[in-house]
Amino acid sequence: MAQVYLCLYCVENSLRSFIELVARDKLGDDYFDQLTLNKDIKEKIASRKTQESTNRWLRLRGDSEIFYLNFEDLGTIIRNNWNIFSKYFPNQNWITTKIEDLAKCRNLVAHNSFVGDHERDLIRVYYTSILRQLDSILANRK
Repeated sequence: MAQVYLCLYCVENSLRSFIELVARDKLGDDYFDQLTLNKDIKEKIASRKTQESTNRWLRLRGDSEIFYLNFEDLGTIIRNNWNIFSKYFPNQNWITTKIEDLAKCRNLVAHNSFVGDHERDLIRVYYTSILRQLDSILANRK
């Protein structure tokens, strides 16, 4: 399970970094306010920030709103802002389907459910595919 968790952690946070890097490059430092976000995502961020402010004993999620979202929300951001992200993927369905499938596997891990061989194989293949697709843009960040 440790390997599964590590793969999910890496791909999820690589996608967060990718979205932040590309959007900031295209829209500027206040990129998040300029992204097309649905009402649920905006409410989720506000709610989590409020909750976090009352639980000061817990470490902050991150220094960006992107860290207050669920894994599957990353696919929604890419889909809703396809004009910004389209040049990095073969097509919209390629990335959003992978994120949706990985999010389901991630939820199994997060809720201490069993992850079988099929799910492990899927995670490894999607992990490799997504990171290879994002490699050139993320490599420039370093």
